[in-house]
Amino acid sequence: MRRPSLLLSFALGCGLGPGALPGETGFAELSCEPQAIDFRAVEPGACGRAVLSCRTAGPGRALFLSAQIGGNSSPDFAVVSWPGETELSTPEDSVEVALAYCPETLGDDVGVAILSFAERDVQIPLQGSGGGPNIVVQPHALNFGLTSLLGPSTRTLLISNVGFAPLTVTARIEDDLEGVFGLPEPPTAAIAPGDAWALQIDFLPVAEQVYEANLIIESDDPSFPENRVRLRTL
Repeated sequence: MRRPSLLLSFALGCGLGPGALPGETGFAELSCEPQAIDFRAVEPGACGRAVLSCRTAGPGRALFLSAQIGGNSSPDFAVVSWPGETELSTPEDSVEVALAYCPETLGDDVGVAILSFAERDVQIPLQGSGGGPNIVVQPHALNFGLTSLLGPSTRTLLISNVGFAPLTVTARIEDDLEGVFGLPEPPTAAIAPGDAWALQIDFLPVAEQVYEANLIIESDDPSFPENRVRLRTL
């Protein structure tokens, strides 16, 4: 993991923030969002992605040339794509740069994205951490089969954290029009690395018919923030 030396854009020196550039005769001020990018925790071997957008913030024009990662940045940051040479002449014009953070090892990383304009460069601080949570949900569908109207049927879904940081999970049921599927209260858990949560789903039919719904598993795994499990009966 390499840490870059402190890099400040010309705009920072003028108190305009890292994504703004002071105008000069014939050239527009620039506004870039976000002004800093935090990829947060990303599992080693996976990638986090972000998009940086710049547009003119006043009269005049700006000519975008290229984008790159600063030389002292962590090699885990990369520019994925940019549109090539682009002229920004109105506030509606913008240029978007796609960035990726793909850590290979555990630990914190910092860097800087450099957007080169004909007038000057804009520098956007980057940071991320290799070693986030990693969710695994099994199975991907649950069938409750034939169930008596006199008592509930229960199935178990296993939610595992195979990552390197705690995983926060919340479950909810969607498209259950008759309200026949149920979850424990509260339907949330914090799963330590290497641990798992056995989530029980109850089914209590109100009539002899086929029921279907979706179980939504939301988590703070940046690679898989949502998992969907199909629930059905015979």
